[in-house]
Amino acid sequence: GREALAVGERYPLNAGEMLNRRFAVEASDLPHYPAGDADELRLRPLHPLSMPALSRQATARLSVPFDSGEPGTVWHRIYLEAKLPPGTSVRVLLSAADAVEELPTHPDAAHGFGAISSDEPMPVGSWVNQASELPFHAGLLPCGPEPHRAGLFSVLVQAGGRRVRDLTGRYLDLSLELHGNGHLSPEVAAVRVYGPRFSYRDRYLPALYREELSGADARAEGDATGADFLNRLLGLCEGFLTPLEDRIANAYLLTNPATAPPEALDWLARWVGLALEPGLPEQRKRRMLRHAGSAYRRRGTVPGLQLALDLATDGKVGEGAIVVLEDFRLRRTFATILGADLSVEDDPLLQADLPSANSYVGDTLFLGDEWRREFMSLFAEELDLYRFEERAVERFHERLANRLTVLVHRDTGAEDLRLVSRIVEAEAPAHLVSRVLAAGEPLLVGLRSLVSVNTWLDEKPEADAARLGASLIGRKDQIRRTPSLDPRLDGGA
Repeated sequence: GREALAVGERYPLNAGEMLNRRFAVEASDLPHYPAGDADELRLRPLHPLSMPALSRQATARLSVPFDSGEPGTVWHRIYLEAKLPPGTSVRVLLSAADAVEELPTHPDAAHGFGAISSDEPMPVGSWVNQASELPFHAGLLPCGPEPHRAGLFSVLVQAGGRRVRDLTGRYLDLSLELHGNGHLSPEVAAVRVYGPRFSYRDRYLPALYREELSGADARAEGDATGADFLNRLLGLCEGFLTPLEDRIANAYLLTNPATAPPEALDWLARWVGLALEPGLPEQRKRRMLRHAGSAYRRRGTVPGLQLALDLATDGKVGEGAIVVLEDFRLRRTFATILGADLSVEDDPLLQADLPSANSYVGDTLFLGDEWRREFMSLFAEELDLYRFEERAVERFHERLANRLTVLVHRDTGAEDLRLVSRIVEAEAPAHLVSRVLAAGEPLLVGLRSLVSVNTWLDEKPEADAARLGASLIGRKDQIRRTPSLDPRLDGGA
């Protein structure tokens, strides 16, 4: 029969457990609720959870004032990208002077955004139905626009209470005051201040409409002059028309690969006859469009194929994850030749600045399998070869002539592998027979470690303890301690 008194605290409950349940009364300071099955019913206490608590006020200030570079600059307009929930506000405080040491300690002008009381005499910013005043910019605010709550806000810079309300000076000091209600807070993504002012009054009207007061008389407190009121009134039209003029003047951005809207990239590619692969990320499309001219100039060549693969795979060729190899370069990798300098410039297999392709000591020593005659192809014109040796050299040349291999790491996804295959089929030189192969280890070609001189196509494997008869010392496994010849001393290992 007791009455429950509301004390202002909240006790969130699990909806599933409290379905068709009631609170239980117990001789305790905490309220309880029944939980568990009907056979094993027990009471659980409810513990209060505090409401979200945020600071009600915060201030941020520029560490270095804005510098317009011109004395006597009339600061024009403020643009604020912010989210202003109900009951929150942002105040932009400005001070201006022609010298940094002359900036006043107290702000010359205050501008409000959001929930500003009518008792506060300051200009209040209005919501703009655009993501940004910057032409074709998507804005910096992570959330979408909401009328009068989130998005872009704008206000003309005004020093309230003066006869002439222009804010003038080369340097501009800016600070932000953020006000919340303890549960909600404003969020500011960007604040931009423009200057000097583009005045319709001074540019388009006769001189008799211009301001006559200056200096201390203009900064004196009092009602605004007629010329100042006219200037700010025309600023309403200027604030609407200038962004439209900016969009017209910067229409070229719509055809720039770096700034074109994402939905226009495929349309823009058709202008230059470029067929973008479906499903490519936006940044890759932009990169391919930006380098389309270079790709067309090199099309039909091995460098052109490398560029096309590099653009479509986000730089995998440059990273060494994809290697384009003309097979004839393999003619000199089947034997180690000591005493010969076999360097080739721009060798795709040697991703380092090496003095030669093979080691050499002395002038005449050759190491190789005497039953394999392929290495003779390097010196076929200098050696007297038997007929069967000439045929072996010819077969070796034919096997590696007019062929191209694209090596891709085996961990490459199936979709990317299909993409590489389509590009190779479309961009490879017409006189070459091409193929795409998956490379398993960090790329090793022939008898030398070539690409892996400075590039791994996979993360370097962690070193493991060496095992007798199974490890290759220096490649992966290491001797970590003195080994024992008696397996019983190593637990049978």
